Amino acid sequence: MATVLVLDGHLKSALCCVRSLGTSGIEVVCGAERSSAMACHSRYVRKRFVYTSPKHNQQQFIEEVLLQARELFLAEGVKPVVFCFSDATMLTLSRSYVELQEYMVLPIPSLSSIEQASDKKQTYELAQELDIPTIKMYSLEEYEHITYPAVVKNVHSIVWNQGKSSSGSASFVFSKDELRDTYFRIEKETGELPLVQEFIQGEEYGVEMVCDSGSIVACFVHKRIRSLSPRGGAAVVKETALETPEIVLMRTYAEALVTKLMWHGPIMVEFKINNKTGGVLLMEINGRFWGSLPLALAAGIDFPMLTYLLGKNTLHSITTVAPKYVRTRHFLGDCKWLVVVLFKKDRLRSVLYPSKIRALWDFKIEIFKSKGDIFDVRDSKPSIMEYIDILRK
Repeated sequence: MATVLVLDGHLKSALCCVRSLGTSGIEVVCGAERSSAMACHSRYVRKRFVYTSPKHNQQQFIEEVLLQARELFLAEGVKPVVFCFSDATMLTLSRSYVELQEYMVLPIPSLSSIEQASDKKQTYELAQELDIPTIKMYSLEEYEHITYPAVVKNVHSIVWNQGKSSSGSASFVFSKDELRDTYFRIEKETGELPLVQEFIQGEEYGVEMVCDSGSIVACFVHKRIRSLSPRGGAAVVKETALETPEIVLMRTYAEALVTKLMWHGPIMVEFKINNKTGGVLLMEINGRFWGSLPLALAAGIDFPMLTYLLGKNTLHSITTVAPKYVRTRHFLGDCKWLVVVLFKKDRLRSVLYPSKIRALWDFKIEIFKSKGDIFDVRDSKPSIMEYIDILRK
């Protein structure tokens, strides 16, 4: 019996994967940092387990996941395919995969490609080599010429420094003093010099792919409508991107990147369209499954199954289809967005925030426009567990 090992069970992308593979008759073992994680309670999960967070103890996490993989291998004689949905699990396992691959299959490229994709500085250097435009960057010495607000970003979304993990994305700064304070705070926390970028307003898109040694097997592009906050974060409302010259250009850029990286497995490349110039700019690469995965499945692109077949070396039997237009919403995430818009004090309110009346209307009307990311009448328990898990957390 074919079995997979799905990690990060608290994430909606993991739940999406469990349902995709489970409905196809593949047995699923699901792990998470908490027993209340919603994906672990899907009807399609054969067994669930709790592991130590790799943010707290990487070695313990590796040993606990390896134990599950070894048990499956010894019981069935077949290596389970492992699915990761966060940078913490993906980077931890990929950096130790040489020792782990005796008992598991993790569809990934070379470690050097993974490191290049997870390091924003290396990603931008690769983009420059491929003539892919990126958001303008400054050195700290150029602070006299920086236009504020500016953006300070961690080089990695997660990093382990002296045994402690530190994660973060973008911080907005409004003066040179605030810039210096934020810059050196991030350097102290992460042990890495952060990036300083120009603040760009514009629509955001994600080019989602599964690749086979640098060749794109399937591709889907989504447009971000709303995030957890007007400042950014995970997408909570998103839709299939309509075909435009800008979308074609994004796919061209994304193909150049995955070809150069010889990427193997799932990957998403994020872009922004500059409102002032109309130009397409590379934001970052997520070298793993992404949070908007439920949208792709609703549109008819089964990335988890494609990745499973990639791990089994049987991908040649798949014929991909053109995606449908669909729009999905993560309800609790959209609730958080609404609370932020209604109550948060923010110096960027006049620039990034809609009016409160518009926000209330957009939140209300979405029930008629979007399909939910979590609720499924055939598998209803995870939607209940999501609330329990949040309260427990």
